[in-house]
Amino acid sequence: MKPPPLHSKDLHSSVVAAYFSLSVWLCAAPTLLETESCLTTVAETIELGLTGGKNLPPMERKAASKRVDDAAESLLYMIFSALGHGRQDDIMDEKRLLHKFGNQAIDITKFRHFLVRQQTLISIHEATKLSTISKGFPSVFLVIRTPYHTAYTLLVQLQSWVATDTDTVSNDKESGYLQNGLKISTDSKNAVKFFHIPSEFEKSYCKLDSVIPPLQPTPDTDRVIAELTDIRKRMSQGESCLRSSDDRNVWLREPFSKELSKLAEPTGPSTNCSASRVLLYDLGLISEESYESGDILLLDSSNLDFYHDLHHMVDRSPTKLLQTVRLFYVRDGQRSAVDILANAMNLQNTSNLFCSLLAELGEGVEVETHPHWTGDWTTAFSAERKLEEAKENLDNYIIDGFTHCLWWTDPHIEIAFTTPTERIRKQQESATKCNELTTCGTNISVISSDEHSDSDHAARMLQRDFGGRILSDERSAGQTSGNSSGRSNKLLAETLLPLHKKSCSGVDSGTEAKEDDSERITFVKRSFDQRVYVIFLERIEDMHYFPCEEMFPVTKDNSLCNGDNNAKPDLIMIFVSEVENELVRINIIGDWTKCGLPGPLVDGCLVSSSALPILLKHTVISIARRRTVELENYQLVASKRRRAIQEFSRKYAVKKSYCDFVELLLKE
Repeated sequence: MKPPPLHSKDLHSSVVAAYFSLSVWLCAAPTLLETESCLTTVAETIELGLTGGKNLPPMERKAASKRVDDAAESLLYMIFSALGHGRQDDIMDEKRLLHKFGNQAIDITKFRHFLVRQQTLISIHEATKLSTISKGFPSVFLVIRTPYHTAYTLLVQLQSWVATDTDTVSNDKESGYLQNGLKISTDSKNAVKFFHIPSEFEKSYCKLDSVIPPLQPTPDTDRVIAELTDIRKRMSQGESCLRSSDDRNVWLREPFSKELSKLAEPTGPSTNCSASRVLLYDLGLISEESYESGDILLLDSSNLDFYHDLHHMVDRSPTKLLQTVRLFYVRDGQRSAVDILANAMNLQNTSNLFCSLLAELGEGVEVETHPHWTGDWTTAFSAERKLEEAKENLDNYIIDGFTHCLWWTDPHIEIAFTTPTERIRKQQESATKCNELTTCGTNISVISSDEHSDSDHAARMLQRDFGGRILSDERSAGQTSGNSSGRSNKLLAETLLPLHKKSCSGVDSGTEAKEDDSERITFVKRSFDQRVYVIFLERIEDMHYFPCEEMFPVTKDNSLCNGDNNAKPDLIMIFVSEVENELVRINIIGDWTKCGLPGPLVDGCLVSSSALPILLKHTVISIARRRTVELENYQLVASKRRRAIQEFSRKYAVKKSYCDFVELLLKE
């Protein structure tokens, strides 16, 4: 029965969250799919999401909604591409190929760009002339961008059908760095088993089978057998088996005998063909039907802004959930924001427990060259693709996000950990002064010029979609927690409650009160901006005096929505204080929805210091993942990236007839 309209969005959000949870489980335990019953259940679940039923004819297949269809497709991608795949690979795009092989092998202007199936960008470059890679075979570099994966490169070769196992293994090893570590298995255990004819097949099942007489010797067969016996006898005695008639056979003389004795070999690969056209044809994309249906679309890369827009509109579109965590160290008695921020400038002077926590949260990365999330939209997803050079090991560096940060990722989420400092405030103040001199009208520093106005507008819209967490998506009810863990948390909740009296638009949000026998819970509408603070305290009493409002300016991620509203952000603060040796106490204050509280860290719990890093990461992941069920109109990250790819393709599409399209391909 179809649910009422008022429940439809909530129901679909629950279904999307269920698919996301299933993806998380399978990535955590890939061996589940080795069980046939589990694999069958997962396959039927995906089929239900994609087609709306089971074993439906093509005309009746229809997903319940676009969001459910995207969630099922995302799960399908995880199974085939990301399952069991550990660390995220480095981005390998056109610029990285240029730095790796040089100008002689890679010409950026020779890339051909296509939109395939309305969601995948492929960039093709001939690699046949690069003998160290192609080995004489027609080859192409294939740069692929999908809604689910950042840019990666494959080396595709047109090889002969017959090939030895040794050549296949060596080629895979040589081209492995282009294929992101994915190898083609050549294990003999996976060899194809041939069918053997059973003995029962020879039995007679009708009278006609018994009518056929058995084979009997004839004079001709006796003569042939006698000749063969004579030849075998002479050969055993060391005599030649050649007869007098063989001396007159010209096919047994040179040079014919040498040619006839050669083993049959396949024709050598052609080196004067267009490997890119052959690839597109083999993929079934060069046909009038595919072109008219929009399965393939040629893009015009002659525009000077093409690669600029490709980076800002597509490569800066994340493929995973993004989360930023700000860490603070508070010394005994510190209440000033300036003093607390100064502690991060000299981490070696803080406690050993705090330093060990930072060491386990993630790896230190350089913001300027990091191609992934850094916690700030103005520095994230760097376009730098130069090969890494050996650098001197630094004893320590500041991880405030200005030059370095801590970064951690899994198949679903990227987390950036930073320890804000005073220089972040100074940087933002200078950026604000610069923006006041322009007509930008926002509080963030973005690249702006007349020649890039269109692409910058698209980039701003992208930041709004991915960094701002669209306002309509975030207006769900929240709950201020903290009144269940004693007087200290109650006092802190009272001090934090005024921070959340405004809605996203800056006006009164209209609180919803629920009366209970034991307590009164106040629900407020969510703000679009959610921030996670981890505060390490030397003395637990200082949690009441933490200057959270003063930290807002130095903890912005610089998404455009931050400058469009004056509403207070949703704040989640996780206080960590050492109780005794290797034992810490956790206090959590924040705004929660009616769906409940995240875990595994909960307010008032005591945990081991050795388990704190992993528990803290899981809690942050839980906070980020809960948006799939907390938001009514939640859109998967892959859906937003697909939309960015389509907008970029529409801007640079070559609108020609099929005949003109084929003619352009032939003019290479």
